[in-house]
Amino acid sequence: MVRIAVLVVVALVAGLLAGLALGAGPGILAGGEVAVSLDPGPAGGDGDAGRPAAGGEPEPVRASSPVGDTGDTEPNRTPPWADPEGQEGLTAAPPASQDGQVSPTYLEANNIQPQEGLWIDVNISEQKVRIYEGDRLIKEMLASTGIEDKPTPLGSFKIQNRGGWFFNPKYQQGAKYWVSFKDWGVYLFHSLAMDENQEIIPEEAAKLGRPASHGCVRLEVENARWVYENVPEGTPVEIHE
Repeated sequence: MVRIAVLVVVALVAGLLAGLALGAGPGILAGGEVAVSLDPGPAGGDGDAGRPAAGGEPEPVRASSPVGDTGDTEPNRTPPWADPEGQEGLTAAPPASQDGQVSPTYLEANNIQPQEGLWIDVNISEQKVRIYEGDRLIKEMLASTGIEDKPTPLGSFKIQNRGGWFFNPKYQQGAKYWVSFKDWGVYLFHSLAMDENQEIIPEEAAKLGRPASHGCVRLEVENARWVYENVPEGTPVEIHE
């Protein structure tokens, strides 16, 4: 009888344990700790988000990083003048000159090779012309480059021919002190636009500092004269946005 009673007790205990295992579900870990149940990671996640780590603690969810951010994808590709602590990403473009010399960062940003001797820098975005002797700034001038549908060509050029005056009947405009940098008389540095009597056209002069020409680079009369008298044929010209 004792043997039968022991067998019955063992059977009852085994059944009780089996029932507890089936009823408790996957939330019970060894030692009685409750496992944290997390939903699967969002679409585009890393796939491991929500999987409990050893000891029942969930692994931290790593948000996927966009290209250019500081995550696990492509590294941040920013130009050398970027502000790494700025909230808006990039700061303003690097200054062209510092302490009277051309900035190496400016040359790098605009793909300009360091020059020896006299050379001209035309910045479309700033609407400015700068004259350098090597890395030393000689003169800075406000300009007007080409309008949107007749833009000033970008690239590297050299000073060509020149003349004291021209007049274009098609546009009823002319200018003094023209100096060609492309196509031998087509694309020029020249003075403010003038009428056939060589008088400055006021409404055109008022546009200096913003795009206004048909592809040439307009300058104040005295600045155009300076280029005409001081910049020799063959002088490099760099034009960029």
